[in-house]
Amino acid sequence: MNDSTIVSSTWSTSIPIMTKNMSLQQHQFEITPIFTATTVILFFMVIGIVLGNVLVLATTWLDKRLHQPNKYFIACLAVADLLVGVFSVPIRLYMQFDPLQLYPIKLCRFWFWMDIFCEVASIVTLTVISVDRYFKISKPFKYRVRMDTTASAIVIVNIWLISAVCATFSLFSFGGSDAVTSVVARGCLNDNKIYYTILSVVFFFAPSVIVILMYAFIFYIAHQRQKMNRRGELGQSSAVSKTDKKGKEFRQELKTIRMLSLVVCTFIFCWGPSFILLLIQLYKIEYIVLLPLKDWQIIGSLFIVILPSFNSLCNPLIYACFDRKYNNAFKHLLKKYILCAFLSRQNTRTSTSSTTRRTYLSKESGHSTGNSSSSRLMFELQDNPRASDGQCEK
Repeated sequence: MNDSTIVSSTWSTSIPIMTKNMSLQQHQFEITPIFTATTVILFFMVIGIVLGNVLVLATTWLDKRLHQPNKYFIACLAVADLLVGVFSVPIRLYMQFDPLQLYPIKLCRFWFWMDIFCEVASIVTLTVISVDRYFKISKPFKYRVRMDTTASAIVIVNIWLISAVCATFSLFSFGGSDAVTSVVARGCLNDNKIYYTILSVVFFFAPSVIVILMYAFIFYIAHQRQKMNRRGELGQSSAVSKTDKKGKEFRQELKTIRMLSLVVCTFIFCWGPSFILLLIQLYKIEYIVLLPLKDWQIIGSLFIVILPSFNSLCNPLIYACFDRKYNNAFKHLLKKYILCAFLSRQNTRTSTSSTTRRTYLSKESGHSTGNSSSSRLMFELQDNPRASDGQCEK
């Protein structure tokens, strides 16, 4: 590494690239519109990431219809996204408010470790999901025999082990680098060129190619089966479309695959620019140094700070909008555990004064016939608090 420059990693707090011989006076902290916008976005992103992924995990846990190997992989992805919202983004948000101080080296190491741990877990999980979908489409009978809850649990444990080992290597020095450091006015830095090159190739670009190929094969197989289905409808024999039930299952599986391919595209869109900028920082830093400071701040804020974190918010939204099972499960969960909890509390409060309220509602129904049905419903719920509970248990 050139001795006159220090390379900040993709996960660094320092957006501008600074040379070692720059004085601190040249980088006094000031609140800019870019800083304000980034801080506000990160704040609301933390709330959305935590709530969205907790909802995904709670739904997967409580809804028995989602107790399937492929749904467990989605839950694994939600855990990685949740960790981003609980640790990674809040630490970055904390550092946003005082970027000129010297942060504890343990905090920097934990932050780098957690960021890489979550990123590797996400991309490995997405790769596993793509391979899982490919085998389910191409070899459905073997898939049903081999892929059960135990097999999926073993795969998930291996995903977390690989992610932990990969993240731990980021804390060591390779090729004379300083590894993780904390520098006044520059934040948490990592100049480990060898490590980040391997990380980018092995745990982003290569898996991205594998995932794209898997989904290309999947859609090719789906296209071939649709052609066979059409020939079967015209009177020719087809092993695929023996019954309408199998055809319906295949169409439902294809919808799930489309949803998962959208998850993959979102991941590549959010993380791709970040890794490209990382490699530019490592090998062609002069391209960044020549940029005006304001331009680099905009690029860094958008592609290094916001988009990678935004990916963890996107996945729950995609499940809710494009997966019918998750959509229905979300609605059922919200109705059963939030709306019904509110109704139950209201029933408890009103049970002691049901006689008084019954008289009041009777008078109201006499004055306003338009509200008779709603009054009758409230009367029934208050007179029998278990009525609402029965509705909630459905």
